[in-house]
Amino acid sequence: MRFRQIHLDFHTSPHIPNIGEQFDARQWQDALKLGHVNSITCFSKCHHGWSYHPTSVGRMHPHLKFDLLRAQFEAAKAIDVNVPIYISAGLDDVMAGEHPEWREITVEGRYGGWTAAITSAGFHTMCFGSDYLNYLCEQIV
Repeated sequence: MRFRQIHLDFHTSPHIPNIGEQFDARQWQDALKLGHVNSITCFSKCHHGWSYHPTSVGRMHPHLKFDLLRAQFEAAKAIDVNVPIYISAGLDDVMAGEHPEWREITVEGRYGGWTAAITSAGFHTMCFGSDYLNYLCEQIV
């Protein structure tokens, strides 16, 4: 097991422009080496519902112009740093907006999770007993 591990928490709003635009593989590697990191978790998809790579299932972040996940992965692997891949499961703002029928419903008949209204701040929880589960699994295959 790798001793020095980082979970790169990367939940990025659709309102943030130029995602990853200044990514530099050498700088990334230097930072990992400086921190003696030997495992870093990188994001495939965040709670907002955005993917950080091209995808035929789901939506790539609207302000990302390249495959950031692959760039991070390849740079880390080149210096022998493990890269577990994270995918948000159960929280997905994009799909909550597009498919409200996939959202978690409480026994009281209200939306559950961190926030009840689609317009409220916070992440929206999804129901694994809906077609959301199929959508999620298609992203993993």
